[in-house]
Formats: sequence, C-alpha cells, structure tokens
Amino acid sequence: MKRTAAYPLAMIWYGRTLTRREQYSEAEYVFRELWEDSFFPTDLKRDLSLAEANMWLRQKIYDRAIPPLKDALDRSEKKREKARIAYILYQLYDKAGNYQEAYNALDVVLHSSPDYEMEFNARLHQIVAGWANQRISTEEANKSLDRMTRDDKNLEYRDQIYYEMANIALADNQKKEGIALLRQSLSTTKPIPLNAVNPILNWPISTSIRRTSSMQNCITTAP
Repeated sequence: MKRTAAYPLAMIWYGRTLTRREQYSEAEYVFRELWEDSFFPTDLKRDLSLAEANMWLRQKIYDRAIPPLKDALDRSEKKREKARIAYILYQLYDKAGNYQEAYNALDVVLHSSPDYEMEFNARLHQIVAGWANQRISTEEANKSLDRMTRDDKNLEYRDQIYYEMANIALADNQKKEGIALLRQSLSTTKPIPLNAVNPILNWPISTSIRRTSSMQNCITTAP
C-alpha cells in the first residue's frame, strides 16, 4: 500500500478487519509493524492500542490485552471512554484474581462521570473487590451492600446486590445465610433475552444467565 497521510489509519482498520476474520497472526503482524514505525502519528496510538487489545480479547488471551488497554486509558481524553476502558480492565484484573488492580480500575470508572448503570456496577464490584483484597471487612462490605439495596435507584439491580452478598456469606461459611440471599436474588431476577447485549461493553450477556443457572443449582442442592 502506498504511504499517504491516511496510511496509518487505514492500516489500523486493516488490522481490525483481519481480527474480525480471525486472522490473528496477520493482525498481530500488522499492529507490531505499526508500533515499530517511528513515523506513526501519536494521535492515532490510542486507536492502535484499542485495536490491538480487541485482537487479544477476541482470542481470550486476556493477559495480553491489559497493556494496550492501559495505554489506551492513559491516552484517552474523553471521560466516558475512560470509564468504559477502565471497566474492561477491572473485568480482566478480576478474572486474574488481581483484586487490588481491579479496585483501582473501578476508582477510575467512578471518577470518569459514567452513566448510572456503569456507576452502579462499579460501586457494587468495588465493594466486592475491596472485600476480596481485605481492604474492607465482611461487616463493612455487607453494610455498604445493604445500603445499596435500600436505594430506590437500585431497585432493578437488587438481584445483583443480593448475589454478591450471598457470595460473601458463602465464602465466610455462612451457608444458611448465603442460600437465603441466593433465593432472594433469584426472586428479584428479571428474565434476560438470550440475544441481550451488555450496554457497557457491547458484549453478549452470558454471565447473568450463568449466574442465574448457578444460583438455581446451588439452591436445588441445598438441604
């Protein structure tokens, strides 16, 4: 391809196309060549980082997605975009069991003027990450979560709050309380269409469906 002013952006889009076609080796080569290009425009490096991160996420190689996402976060100037990127980073850190970094990523989300749904998710999971990282005690976590259940704005999200309270109870070997909270979560869960999409990440919602299934299995096997 002849190099013009539009060449760098065109190559990013070419890498994205290769990613969508699952030609990952070719996409990785394209992105690596762009990073090594000393003339690559600084104002496009955020786009390049996001394209590379997407390539790793699609392959489910989550640890490789973290560095380009962190770079994109540092380069992003829009608060809503920062919130979205930081929330993805939280999910990756949480999946890896790195609760300290997960907690920190949620701090970025909450300081980036997110919409209420993202703010709710960030506050909920920051409490859980803080408890998992022993930054706050079980009692403090439960008090914060209980306050969230009594906030009218969280009425439609109560199933998620009760589910996290149940997880904490079960982790503390309080099986009776944990099962009761799972039942409470299940009773407030709204049906989720199979083709529903997470409005935060534009990813298919599968975790909520799996969560409901696991709750039902746990309750069914409870004495």
